[in-house]
Amino acid sequence: MSTLGLQPLDNNLHAQAAAARPRNLTPGMRIGPNRLIRFLGEGAIAKVWAAIDQSQNRIALKIYNLTDESHERLPQLEVGVFEYLKKFSSWHPNIVKYHGYGRTDNGELYLAMEQLEGRTLHDIISEGSLPIAEALRILKQVALAVNYLHEKGLMHGDLKTENIMICRDGSVKLIDLGFAGEFKKFTGGGTALYQAPEQLEKTQAMPRSEIFTLGAIFYMMIRREHPYHSGRPEIQTVSVYDAEVRGRMGKEELSPGIENMPAYVRIFLKRMLDIEPGWRYRSMEEVTAAIDEVAKKLPAENQTIIQFKSILK
Repeated sequence: MSTLGLQPLDNNLHAQAAAARPRNLTPGMRIGPNRLIRFLGEGAIAKVWAAIDQSQNRIALKIYNLTDESHERLPQLEVGVFEYLKKFSSWHPNIVKYHGYGRTDNGELYLAMEQLEGRTLHDIISEGSLPIAEALRILKQVALAVNYLHEKGLMHGDLKTENIMICRDGSVKLIDLGFAGEFKKFTGGGTALYQAPEQLEKTQAMPRSEIFTLGAIFYMMIRREHPYHSGRPEIQTVSVYDAEVRGRMGKEELSPGIENMPAYVRIFLKRMLDIEPGWRYRSMEEVTAAIDEVAKKLPAENQTIIQFKSILK
C-alpha cells in the first residue's frame, strides 16, 4: 500500500494490455476524444503525438505499447504519479502539465499533457556546449522542479538531458515521470549514465542521489562529457560502466576538464558530485541557493544568456 496514496491503474490492466491490438497510428486518427495531428517521437514503451482534444486545444498524447505485460509497471508509475500531483492546488511550472489519461476501445492506454514547442537539452548540447550562465539558468529550473517532487515525497528517478525540454519562451520543463516513485519504496531504474555511485552499486537511492545526477547534467552542459570521464566528448555513447569511469569514481577523480573552470564553479560541482552522499548538498533547496551564489560571481561578460532562437532552430 502506498504511503502517499499513489494509486495503481485498475486491476484489468493486464487483460486490457493483452487485448490491445498494435496498429499503425496516422494523422487524423482518433485516440479517445482526441485527434492525432503529427508524430513527435518514440521511446521504449510509448509513442508521442501532437493532437487536438475535444475542445480544440493543442495537446501531446503519450500512447503506451502495452501488448507486452512486462511493460505494465512504467505506465502505472507515471500515470499514478501524475494523478497524485494533480491533487495539489497548483502545478509546478517546470513540470510538463498533465491533463489526464484514458484508454481506447482498442485497449491502448494514453496520457494527455501539454504540447511543448522547443528542443530537448540532449539535442541542444549535442551541437555544442553551453555558457556557464545559461547552464546555471537551466539547472536552477530543473532543480526547482525536482525540489517540488522531493517535497511531495517523490524521487524523479530518471533525470537526464533527454527528459529536459527547453521551450521557445526560455522556460525549462521536465517531460517524463516514468521512473518516479516514493522515497521509501524507490528501487532505482533510469539511465546509468546519469546515476550516482550508490545507484550503480544497487544500494538505496535517495534524494541526494539526484543531486549527483544534476551535477552530472550541469557538467555535461558545459563540457559535453561525463564528469568522471575524459577524452571522449560523444556523451551519448559513454557508459558509466566503462572501466575508466568506474576507476575514476573509485579514486574520486573528476575529469581534468574541471580544472579549466573558475574556482567557485569547481567547488559547486565537487559538492554535487561527491562520491559520498553525505558530503553533497543536503537538499535541492540548498542546490538552488548555491546556483544563485555561483551566478552572482560570474564576470559580467559571462552572464549573457544565449539567444533562444539560436539553440531552438
